[in-house]
Amino acid sequence: MDKKYRMIETNDLGKEISIEYPDAFIVEKFTPLIERIEANKPKLLEPLKNLRNEIGEDDFEKYFNTLLDIKKFENKMMITTDRNINRSIITRQFMDNIHRCFDVDSVRIVVQ
Repeated sequence: MDKKYRMIETNDLGKEISIEYPDAFIVEKFTPLIERIEANKPKLLEPLKNLRNEIGEDDFEKYFNTLLDIKKFENKMMITTDRNINRSIITRQFMDNIHRCFDVDSVRIVVQ
């Protein structure tokens, strides 16, 4: 039988939760988007930094550095987030910035 491990985390509401998992699972801390882009998609790093400069550090950290992924193909872009509220806020407040910084005509935001 697999040995059980316990992880204590804090959820979005600040409440501590305890999760047990077998040693067969690997638990990784979430890596901020900008670090993943720098390592895996360097062509998107400069536009992402420009976006951070335009919208400010606080909004960037809250709504963009927590994204699951961004993909760009020619003049189209897909953004993947894990929260409906973030999709709504990005759509309402930051679409002009995204279009300008990434030089795209079409942006689709999906929630996974």
